[in-house]
Amino acid sequence: MKPPRLFFIVLIVGIALFYGGLTGIVATKAITLVFVSPTPTKFPTMTPIPTMNQSPTITFAITPSASLTPTLSPTTTITLTPTIILEPSQTPKPSTVSEFEVIEISNEVSVGDIAGATIKTQPGASCNLVYVVPSGRISTAGGVGPQTADEEGNCDWSWKIGTTTKPGTGSIRITGNGVTKSFSIIIKP
Repeated sequence: MKPPRLFFIVLIVGIALFYGGLTGIVATKAITLVFVSPTPTKFPTMTPIPTMNQSPTITFAITPSASLTPTLSPTTTITLTPTIILEPSQTPKPSTVSEFEVIEISNEVSVGDIAGATIKTQPGASCNLVYVVPSGRISTAGGVGPQTADEEGNCDWSWKIGTTTKPGTGSIRITGNGVTKSFSIIIKP
């Protein structure tokens, strides 16, 4: 009884993959299988003949166990394509804003009126406003000082210019997300 040809193909591919897995060659370009199909009287023995050269190829030949005249069938080539699994790329985090944007600031204010400033920076950033009156003294007026930017990144200050403040040019120093900028404010009578 002649064994089915599919049996030999499966057996050879299985051995090729096993042999290639042990030597690390399976991830290379190709495995070439050579079938010699005699008219065997008993099952043939299979001898792996690895050939290692520039293009990694493994050749297997089936040698019959009885001395018969074999006929050579065409070479079958199986190409293995390795699967590359890429990790999903991480979404880059937005860069932190190193500056802040002045939305509104008082340039001129009369004694007794309300001054104010609004900036936009990173949400949750530390902010601070220091008002220096024209005489050079730092004001302790209510409404100036440190804050934390809201969820939209806004910091907002408003304070009253004291009635005893002498007219002249003062300054407003605003710090937002670690960056400080100074602005002039004119106090009118």
